[in-house]
Amino acid sequence: MEPPPSETDGSTEEVGHRQISLYDDKASDMTYGRRIARLLAPIGCYNPYARITPEDEYVKEEIEDGKETEQIHVPSLDSAWEYFEHIILPRCFVPSDNDKKLVRAEPGEHESPTMLYPVFRTTEANMGDFGIGIGLYFNTLRMLALLTLLAGIINIPNMYYFTTDAYAGTDGVVDREYSKLGLMVSAVCTNTSWEPCPDCTQSAFDVFPSTRDRLAYGVNESGYELTFAKKNGCNVNDMFGVLTFITMIIVIAGVCYLIFTQKKKIVSFDEKQSTSTDYTIEIKNPPNDARDPEEWKEYFETTFESAQVNACTIALDNEELVKALVNRRKLLLKLQNMIPNEDFDSDDLDELVASIPNPPLWKKILCCGSNPEDIHIALLKEELNINDLSRNEYKVASVFVTFETEHSQRAVLDAMSLPLLLPGDIEEKYKFKGKTLHMVEPSEPDAVRWQDLNVSVKKRSLQIFCTTLVSLALIIGGSLLIAQARRQSPGMASTTITILNQLTPRIVKVLTSYESHYNESTYSASNYIKMTAFRWANTAVIMSVITPFTDTLQDGS
Repeated sequence: MEPPPSETDGSTEEVGHRQISLYDDKASDMTYGRRIARLLAPIGCYNPYARITPEDEYVKEEIEDGKETEQIHVPSLDSAWEYFEHIILPRCFVPSDNDKKLVRAEPGEHESPTMLYPVFRTTEANMGDFGIGIGLYFNTLRMLALLTLLAGIINIPNMYYFTTDAYAGTDGVVDREYSKLGLMVSAVCTNTSWEPCPDCTQSAFDVFPSTRDRLAYGVNESGYELTFAKKNGCNVNDMFGVLTFITMIIVIAGVCYLIFTQKKKIVSFDEKQSTSTDYTIEIKNPPNDARDPEEWKEYFETTFESAQVNACTIALDNEELVKALVNRRKLLLKLQNMIPNEDFDSDDLDELVASIPNPPLWKKILCCGSNPEDIHIALLKEELNINDLSRNEYKVASVFVTFETEHSQRAVLDAMSLPLLLPGDIEEKYKFKGKTLHMVEPSEPDAVRWQDLNVSVKKRSLQIFCTTLVSLALIIGGSLLIAQARRQSPGMASTTITILNQLTPRIVKVLTSYESHYNESTYSASNYIKMTAFRWANTAVIMSVITPFTDTLQDGS
């Protein structure tokens, strides 16, 4: 499998001083965004290079010592869109007349005609070409759509019963009017009446969740105060409970079936995509001093028959050093963004920083801008920290071994797998320096969180436990805030829910940043679970708890 080509190597071919496209895209094969960009490209306010002539195709840099340093090609908006469509977006080969099957093409494919995946002819099986997560999403969406459709069909008798006078209890005497037509098939009860209730007290109606519009007082001709309560006159038959119970059983069974089949779907989607993880294993408990890749290569090739090691990556317990290097790169990027039209030389920062003007006050306040001198000082401190950390000798945290074939990877994993509940012991020949190795199939290289590889399970569990407690406390606090707003007015409750939902992603991001995860999948899952819990509690659970049941049956409430 060839690696994706670069921007000049995959989407264009340089001929002389001009770049000729390798793709003969028709307008009908382009995205709507590219078509619109082509229409707007001649307009100068949209495309600054619209007025460039072929003679000015190259912009020349400043002349140093009488010589031109370099020629820079004028940016092409259409070439950028072409790169986006052929390198970034997934594409498939144009199917033949005899075989309509869609086969994914490699990024930058130009020897055979390709096209973007069609909207209506892309099957669920092809969704796995966009990633396992995308395929599972549409598989789940289809299953849930079928479940809700089936639940609706089962409840058609209930919906019909709600439209009859038997449910309303009016016997055709009172005309039933609804604020919305769709409420006719719902359980909304419009047959209400005020009935005398001598034993009713305000304290009985103040029990959480309280209601204030179903209790009233009046005075009779003799001057005595009378108590009245609003009563619903609707009747529910036995069939309603039976159909509701059947629906609940079918939905639960459907969700269980979905969870079971998704495991097979994951395997199916994964087999269609050949990635580096299909040839690689991760050793999670290597000896602390096993830093020699040749030693690992010799171990696998002599211990496992026909195993051929192609690559070996040793991950050290140097999270602090990695974080320092990342911070240094961020600081360098800040300085580089302050001089967009000049060459950036990290070896001559003193002179470069002196030439950068300080940002204006408004930019410091609104954009949290920093002075270049402050960034330079922070950069020097970070470099001193890196020098100190580089002198340390770090333990081995994980080892990644890539084999020649997928068969070798599977054979090693099968031989080294032990029962979870009864681990027992493994054959002596499979031990590395007398140690039983724990091997798994790793995450994708770009999904591995290298800074968190050597964090202990105990520390990870403690971090997740603490952030979960904080999340629960915030959910309870938000629920109490919504309940208090609901007592004032429904509009205030809606506004409070909207504000909390806007703040939720920021709160969740801060909480999850304190957790350590092996890969981006578990990190994203933690984010998703917290955000779902926040919004589900704010939008659905708390409103159901604080809203009296009688209000859910009342039209307009």
